Amino acid sequence: MRLLVNDRVLLRSPTGVGHYLREILARIEPRPDVAVRRAMGGLPGAAGRGAPAGPRPAGPAAPARVGPGRIGPGRVGSGRVDASRLARRPLQAAVDALVALRAIGCDLYHEPNHCPVPARVPIVTTIHDLSGVRNPRWHPPHRAAWYRRHFLPGLRRTTRFIAVSEHTKSELVQACGIDPARVDVTPLGPRAAMAPLDADVADERLRPLGVQRPFLLFVGTLEPRKNVGALLDAWSLLPSQFRHAHQLVLAGGRGWSRDLDAKLHHAAKLGGVLPLGYVDDDALPALYSRCLALLQPSLDEGFGLPVLEAMACGAPVVVSTAAAIVEVAGPVAGLSPPISPGDVESWADAIARAAADPAWRRQTSGAGRARSADFSWQRCAELTVQTYRAALAGG
Repeated sequence: MRLLVNDRVLLRSPTGVGHYLREILARIEPRPDVAVRRAMGGLPGAAGRGAPAGPRPAGPAAPARVGPGRIGPGRVGSGRVDASRLARRPLQAAVDALVALRAIGCDLYHEPNHCPVPARVPIVTTIHDLSGVRNPRWHPPHRAAWYRRHFLPGLRRTTRFIAVSEHTKSELVQACGIDPARVDVTPLGPRAAMAPLDADVADERLRPLGVQRPFLLFVGTLEPRKNVGALLDAWSLLPSQFRHAHQLVLAGGRGWSRDLDAKLHHAAKLGGVLPLGYVDDDALPALYSRCLALLQPSLDEGFGLPVLEAMACGAPVVVSTAAAIVEVAGPVAGLSPPISPGDVESWADAIARAAADPAWRRQTSGAGRARSADFSWQRCAELTVQTYRAALAGG
């Protein structure tokens, strides 16, 4: 089959969707039965930018240019419009036109990031989560507006859907009325670099980052849906001697938030909080391998890749009650019952327990590594090709 893939997400440092696309392309492109055409192929940087050489600071950002306000139809923020966002609309239109042009001569078009552009071939669309539609307040105004413009038309164009978890499939069926027979679940996998590291190797990689004592870890973009503020509130409840003996490490680039800056400032005064910014694939397995536990308090997720990759590295995990994360954690969630995202006191108790209970850490680590073996990128790629064939047969 002649396949067009919209690889626009690979033009920037990869996070969840970028990692997903890189991993499946690495396994699909060598196949003799699939001829892949990348939509951005031949453009500068289109091979995919690597992660930055080092962490980018995740400290307080400059004040947002869009004022506060309810996000609703026809209204973004307080009504003020970020001119830089408007300037991007012609560029987006040009990229969409390029994708449609590149689809000519192909049998199938795969959109890996929610909203396909019009094309005269069958379309497979990957849906990672529905938070942009169901909970737009968790997203910056420009992104919420983008979903309002493009998500529903994209659903209508799609021949067949890929959901990254059973939870995402269920939401797509229930919230959007999609026939479940048109939705295939293709769970993600841990990347090859995400494996346990020897303590000396891990410590050598962590030393330049300022990790100096036993630490708890959060991985993800610092934005409302990830609920980092709850961890900072929980951290503030812990005794000062605990905060001076441990660190709370935040590994992830700055997203957006109306109140996270203030909480980061407050946490800095209390001590022990280390925002690293975006970290590369050398530092990430070191963080997973040496943390006392990964803390994932998300309000919602489509899959929860940090949880899977942490388990693959042997990290104990403490997760929220977000359905997709519980789905990924599987039996591990039974060893550390999921915590409501808003239950700050229980998150504080979980942090203290992770630091004080080595037997729990050993048991949870072993169960997590066993659970991570149930997932692989090779299986994800195989299931993806099966979806391509089904779309061609029904398109």
